[in-house]
Amino acid sequence: MTRRCAAVILGSLTLLPGCSSPDVKVLSAELIESSDTGSVVAFRLAAGNASEDALPLREVEYSASAGAMGFSGRRAGEATLRAAGSQELVIPASFPGRVSVGDSASINGWLGYVQPGALAAEAFDLGVYRPSVAFNGQVTVQEPTPPAPRIRTTPVLRARPQQPAPSGEAAPK
Repeated sequence: MTRRCAAVILGSLTLLPGCSSPDVKVLSAELIESSDTGSVVAFRLAAGNASEDALPLREVEYSASAGAMGFSGRRAGEATLRAAGSQELVIPASFPGRVSVGDSASINGWLGYVQPGALAAEAFDLGVYRPSVAFNGQVTVQEPTPPAPRIRTTPVLRARPQQPAPSGEAAPK
């Protein structure tokens, strides 16, 4: 009975209109930390969504290398690709030795996402249907780009006009 239900769910998911896979490209690899005992490299990926529906990202599984060292990881997607838009994803990799600016680095893996609709989300959670898209790329390790300055906005409170105190009394606080 369970296999039959799974087949029905899978068959109905293939008929969903407007569902397309995200497009993922490797942009860069930035050296975050480096010492003789270990290094951290942040891979920057651009994920584009041509669909008219937002796509929640659920998981990323990947393998990365820098020099002769390798790293494999799995992490939560931690983002939703907006409809007809793109988003930058940062995927970290730690290596057991020194990585230097100018070294060659590569990453390959897959990005799991959920197609629109309650049925698709349920099928993903049950492990019946888990759409994913592969990515890979080779780049040169660079210095990290400084983060864009954050502009903090603070609400402007209008000061109440001070009324002069009547003679002989203290001014209101």
